[in-house]
Amino acid sequence: MVVSKSKVLDVEALREALAKMCIIDEHSFRIVEVEVFRLLIRIAEPRWTVPCRKTVASECFKLYDKEKVLMKSKLSLTTDCWSSIQNLGYLTLTAHFIDDDWKLQKLILNFSLVENHRGQTIGRIVESCLVDWGFDKIFILTVDMSNKYIHVRCVAHIVEGLKDQDFSIQRIRNAMKFVRSSQQRNKKFQECVLFEKIEVCLDVETPWNSSYLMLETAVKYRKAFDRLRREGSGYQLYFYGYETHNRKNAIIGPPNEVDWLKAEAFVRFLKLFYDATLAFSGSNYVTCALLFRQVVLMHLTIKRMQNSDDLVMKEMAYSMREKFEKYWVDSTCRNNLLLLGVVFDPRYKFKHVEFCFEQIYWEDGRKAISDKGKNLMMDVKLELEALVGDYVNRLSSSEKVASTEMMEMSNSKDEQSVETKCELTRYLHEACEKDYQLDILHWWKSNSSRYPIMSKVAKDVLAILVFTVASEQYFGTSGRILNEFRSSLKPKTVEMLVCAQNWFPSTPKAIDIREMMDDVEKYEEIINGKYSFNSKFLLYNIYFIHIV
Repeated sequence: MVVSKSKVLDVEALREALAKMCIIDEHSFRIVEVEVFRLLIRIAEPRWTVPCRKTVASECFKLYDKEKVLMKSKLSLTTDCWSSIQNLGYLTLTAHFIDDDWKLQKLILNFSLVENHRGQTIGRIVESCLVDWGFDKIFILTVDMSNKYIHVRCVAHIVEGLKDQDFSIQRIRNAMKFVRSSQQRNKKFQECVLFEKIEVCLDVETPWNSSYLMLETAVKYRKAFDRLRREGSGYQLYFYGYETHNRKNAIIGPPNEVDWLKAEAFVRFLKLFYDATLAFSGSNYVTCALLFRQVVLMHLTIKRMQNSDDLVMKEMAYSMREKFEKYWVDSTCRNNLLLLGVVFDPRYKFKHVEFCFEQIYWEDGRKAISDKGKNLMMDVKLELEALVGDYVNRLSSSEKVASTEMMEMSNSKDEQSVETKCELTRYLHEACEKDYQLDILHWWKSNSSRYPIMSKVAKDVLAILVFTVASEQYFGTSGRILNEFRSSLKPKTVEMLVCAQNWFPSTPKAIDIREMMDDVEKYEEIINGKYSFNSKFLLYNIYFIHIV
């Protein structure tokens, strides 16, 4: 390769690019000592001397500090927690906000080592981070393990009752493992399913969502597994531990008639939660506007399942309804602010809130909504008016400070109240949008001049994420794990790498759980049980009021 003599060697640009590569792709700083990498650089740019690993680390910190200054000028916030492979706990504070272009954004602000998960410890770390970033207006705090505050119960906890049936699931999972344990067994299984070319999805051990995918596929091949059992082929030996000396398999045994009947019931039941999970588990689109509708759908479906002729389904439905009503129907366990998300969806507004309350609190005997339901619905309406009124007051105060002219034009508090109700009433009484594919944020962007106050409230409310974990984690208990390289670094270095990686622009990629599970299966053969991903983790979300 011939390098042009006229090309100026930009050492700073090369060092910054190398730092970005290490941050974004999670490379070890030692990559600069790898001979193949050094060979690549010698060919690509022979005039440049590859820096040592300490210099690369220093460049990463410089880049982190540079980006942090830029971030401070345009933010709002949220958080979660990870574990290292040494079981050290980390708390992540993340910012969730809607920017000036009405795009939903998410930025990690800190990644701190925590000595324990006590509330005071977490509080000190969060406070320190907020002071560092200069934030003082917290809109809402979401945590995943607090007995003191209002609950928005995770699907994982509602579905936890299904663990009573765990042996049935485990037997079917083991049958899957048998099929995928060797080419010969897989070939035999393919013969059993005749010309069926779809492979069984071998799920990860813990997550309930992948158990749903596994069971959904397995029930289609029930007859094939029954044939394997009749024809032998080592199937019985595998389950009773003679081949693997696995006493756990021997105790559990192969799936039987009852297990398959339960599996069919599981699939019908778990589909409800799986679909709901996919609906409001994203972080790249508005989710709080979906919450109440999904809650009501689950409520109605569980009630319908209670009347099923399937005894297994009926038993699960009764168990789930008890937990569901504890966390969604009981007023002390519900956050009305999250119910307001649907109000700021121009396709539904408050009419849909009223409809949802009717579905939950309807009394057949009275042919009307219960008094409790009416009172709760009124509470939500009053909270909506108070929230919008608070924004009017803060907006007015901000304008008075900023401009003498605006001070002279400002109205009295009574007039402000009228203004608030006028804009709110106008929004609620205008016809709902009929386009069910409507982009909510784009609608508010286009109508912000018509609703200057409501649009500011919408900007904060619609930025709230419903849950604290990503969709692939909702049905499970496994946490986020740092890789080997990052687990070996000092906490400050880990924080720098994790935050900076998140700050650099990237194209959002939607999570495809089925594709993810296929990848897990492929990597399982490579990893061969080297790592154990059972560490617990905490997740916190903090939402900050948009500056008006």
